[in-house]
This record gives sequence, structure tokens and C-alpha cells, in this order.
Amino acid sequence: MKRLSFSLIIILTTFSLKIQAQNKFISKLYPNEITVQYAGNIGLVSAGPTWNYAKNECLSTTLMLGYVPGYLGNKSTVCLSLSKIYTPWHITWKNKMGFEPLTVGVMVSSIFGK
Repeated sequence: MKRLSFSLIIILTTFSLKIQAQNKFISKLYPNEITVQYAGNIGLVSAGPTWNYAKNECLSTTLMLGYVPGYLGNKSTVCLSLSKIYTPWHITWKNKMGFEPLTVGVMVSSIFGK
């Protein structure tokens, strides 16, 4: 009986550790911020989640969905873009303002419709 209860304790402890590990993984999937853009390269209005990661959050990935209204009889279209941005350093001033002198990025975009 002692052996059975000891085995049960080990199994339950292992199960609880797995649940904690899964929660840490799932929490990393949540975006750090929401980006909204007006009149950019992704449409007249676009928005989407942004994930910041790596040391000092110098890498970010943004997935944006944009809308281009139809002008002069053209049909409106929807754009989807995925961008990867690297920011080597961030300069802060009095913990209120920030400045990023250099950002390098790659963007892939697709337009749905004709």
C-alpha cells in the first residue's frame, strides 16, 4: 500500500509539473502588444498582434491584416503581412521617452482578391 501511494504522489507531481510547463509555453504565445497602422504599406488601415522576444526584446514579429477601400469603381481588398524586425539598441531618456536609432526588418505581404 505504501508503494502504491508513493507511486501516486510521484505521478501527480509529474503531472502538475507538465501542466506548469504547458502554461509557460502557452503564455509565450500571447502577443506583447497590438499594432495599429494608418496609411502604411499594408493598406489604409491595418492592425495585428506583435510578439517581442530574444534578449532585451530586440526581435519582434508582427502579423497584420489591412484593408484597402475601393477607389474609382475598384473593389476593396484585404492585405495580410508578416514582418520580422531587429532593433539592436534602444535609448531611453528619463524613463519616459525612447529612441531606436536603427531598425532592420523583412516583410512578406499578400493581397487577397483581384
